[in-house]
Amino acid sequence: MVIFLPVEYLIRLLGLKLTLICFITLMLTLINTVPFFGSTEAALFSAVILYFFFGLTLTFSRQEHQFNSIINNIDPVSFDYRSLKFDTLLSKNTSIALLQSFRELSRINQQQKNKLKEVTYSASQVIETTISLSNNVEKQFNATSSTAAAILEMSQSISEVSSKISAVHSSAKHADEIVQSGQNHITLLTGAILEVSKEVSQTQQGMQDLDDLAQEVTLITESIRKISSQINLLGLNASIEAARAGSFGRGFAVVAEEVRNLAISTNSSSDHIANIINQVLSQSSNTVESMKLVFDKTNACGEKAKNVNKMLEKIASATDSVQQETEVVSVNAEQQVLATEEISRHVEQIVQSSEANADIAKQTELVAEHLRKLTH
Repeated sequence: MVIFLPVEYLIRLLGLKLTLICFITLMLTLINTVPFFGSTEAALFSAVILYFFFGLTLTFSRQEHQFNSIINNIDPVSFDYRSLKFDTLLSKNTSIALLQSFRELSRINQQQKNKLKEVTYSASQVIETTISLSNNVEKQFNATSSTAAAILEMSQSISEVSSKISAVHSSAKHADEIVQSGQNHITLLTGAILEVSKEVSQTQQGMQDLDDLAQEVTLITESIRKISSQINLLGLNASIEAARAGSFGRGFAVVAEEVRNLAISTNSSSDHIANIINQVLSQSSNTVESMKLVFDKTNACGEKAKNVNKMLEKIASATDSVQQETEVVSVNAEQQVLATEEISRHVEQIVQSSEANADIAKQTELVAEHLRKLTH
């Protein structure tokens, strides 16, 4: 009220403490001096005291209402001491201390807000991380399950491979036996071919010797033919001379005629022999060529037999290596079967751990969601 403004101004001027001291002093003075005053002075003095009393009471009430209004309007979430607007009758030091308290309260409130934001952000991050973890755990669980199935299938495949390797090992052993038998037959065939080659070579040499003898017979036959021609010519000359001699040469003419006939017969026989020799030479030449071809083919067969023998030796060596390798692979396959069974057991444990991790991730997600709700 306006009537009590002087009391408020007095408080602002002297301060609350001095004003109260003055009021108490005035009351004590009134109490001690009332017997000495008249009724008018006492009433006036009492009115002054009542005025100060009601003024102080009203001022304190208004100040209390202002403080209550300020306190009730403070937002605990977005409190800022700089927004405080109040007219206090407290002393300057008290006002400064009160403002410092509000400032500290505002700072603490801001720290709490920052921490709350950090908690909210951390809760969101935890939720995202938990969701991602849950998805990853689920993927890991699915992948691990698939891996377990794949390992089981791989174990079965390795068992089948081991069985097939054993079959291959048996087949390789059987093939090695066949190769050994083939080598033995090739060795016998090579020996027979060498014997045939020797016989063909000897036959070829005999045919060559026969050809040489036929050539010599041809030369002799040619000499006989020349001799028979000369004898025929001499017989003709003798017949001519016998004819000239007349009856004296008749006997000589008969002899000369016989000589001519013998020469003609010899010449004819020589021609026949020559023809036969030529046929023999031709057949001998053909036989020599045929034997040469047989010899060449026999040598070629011998070389091929040697090559086949070498190839069989290589096949035998390779087959032996295959046997050894298949034995090693068979042992390794058995070890792989044992290893895959062990891996399968470990993967099964991982699957169980993944299930447990998935449950933990879901629980963590629920806790983080609850924390996020608490921060809002």
